[in-house]
Amino acid sequence: MLEEQIIYQSILQQLEDDVKKDYQQLSDICKRQHKQIVIFGAGTYGKYLLEQIKQYGLVQYLLGFSDNDKNKLGGVLENVPIYSLDYYIASKENLIFLIGCQNSWYEEILQQLQNVKQDVFKFSREQKLLALTAVRKDLIIKECPCGSVPYYLSYGKTLYETEEGKEKLDKVYTMLEDDISKRLYDLRISFVRDCNMKALFQMYDLSARYGFDKDLLEFTEQEVFVDCGAFIGDSIQNFLHKTGGHYKKIYAFEPDFDNYNKLLDYLERENISAITYMAGVGEKNENLSFDNSGHGGALFTEAGADIVPIMSLNETFKSNSVTYIKMDIEGFEMKALQGAKDIIVRDKPKLHISIYHKPEDLYEIPLYLSELVPEYHYKLCHHTEAPWDTDLYAWTE
Repeated sequence: MLEEQIIYQSILQQLEDDVKKDYQQLSDICKRQHKQIVIFGAGTYGKYLLEQIKQYGLVQYLLGFSDNDKNKLGGVLENVPIYSLDYYIASKENLIFLIGCQNSWYEEILQQLQNVKQDVFKFSREQKLLALTAVRKDLIIKECPCGSVPYYLSYGKTLYETEEGKEKLDKVYTMLEDDISKRLYDLRISFVRDCNMKALFQMYDLSARYGFDKDLLEFTEQEVFVDCGAFIGDSIQNFLHKTGGHYKKIYAFEPDFDNYNKLLDYLERENISAITYMAGVGEKNENLSFDNSGHGGALFTEAGADIVPIMSLNETFKSNSVTYIKMDIEGFEMKALQGAKDIIVRDKPKLHISIYHKPEDLYEIPLYLSELVPEYHYKLCHHTEAPWDTDLYAWTE
């Protein structure tokens, strides 16, 4: 754990100057405009913001917490009261909101507050990155190392500095299709090997400059889309946007109970035809322990309290061809690809694969795919300013 502590201190040093500027700006706003602070999100991230407010001497401006979870309303977090958004609006106080939540809910909450004309303090990306690093630094899960950034970097640095790791990294670099992907690849390596947090921002900015994954894959009206880790339908929505709603079939796999039901609601609400499975995807058909947490990071782990079926794509699509496979399955990508070996060789589908959950995925996944289909072309894209969402795209001419 000493190495992880050293890495965490390095992260703090890289980001703390920008974070101090954030809180100085917030302090100036509260003083000059007589604002009172409400933290929206009475959970782990909200608690972290409370700690920061205390650290930077802003506690005198804090009015309380708010949350969309009705079960929390009327309670307290660290002796600070939690009230509904309606309560604060009715109070007629001069408020400024801080959003304390995981990235996947940020935009939704921001829109909610803007809809009722509430001021929101928008932290710098450095503060957001430090927050998600701080609240998750002790979340060490061997099946999905990216949960804890210090652990991920410590583990990845060890892999990348071995002779075998260097050789594999170099080989994948030569496989990448364009200079943009090669630059993203170098930045990803620098993030892991050198603990270079600012490399994440450079990756995001570079991907944004070229439209993220807008033109990486071409689609027809005959696509058979297999969505592994369908979550609540976000990838399906993106797919429909790119195909203009014209496709042959959609198959969606989502093992998390809450997410699966939200997925069904989305498909019904939007009148989308899809075949769905409340199951994970892996090397073979089996049942495994699952952390059924109801968020985008739910995963298969020995500590999971639920038993969920795993399905092999080879078995599922033994008699049906597929044209496009997406996988974002929390460290299970390699096993799922091994369980899809036959259909990948047979159909040579377009692929969109997350390669950030484990440090070794950055090279092991493209190397494995190149063995199956030597004619695949490869590009990379990075979709957030966070340590995750680095994806590999593969296709044939």
